[in-house]
Amino acid sequence: YGSQTGNAQDTSERIWRKAISFKFNAVLSSFDKFDLNQLLDDNVLLIGVCSTTGQGDVPDNMLKFWRMIMQKQLDSSFLNSLEFSIIGLGD
Repeated sequence: YGSQTGNAQDTSERIWRKAISFKFNAVLSSFDKFDLNQLLDDNVLLIGVCSTTGQGDVPDNMLKFWRMIMQKQLDSSFLNSLEFSIIGLGD
């Protein structure tokens, strides 16, 4: 999750608890603390929850992740096999 005030974190925690109740091997993490190498594993589903802050700025606990995925030298096929869903929260 990427959360400045806690709303995206709360939403992520609810999704995580539900996934655990269905016996999924689920990990809860802010984007900056998540091990990106896990995204390259087979059978990974990423559910990202992110809110913006200020005038659409990236939350503090997502800044490192955002900079990494926006690198020009990053291979454009880096996440081609990743299944994902993104939930965006705003004002």
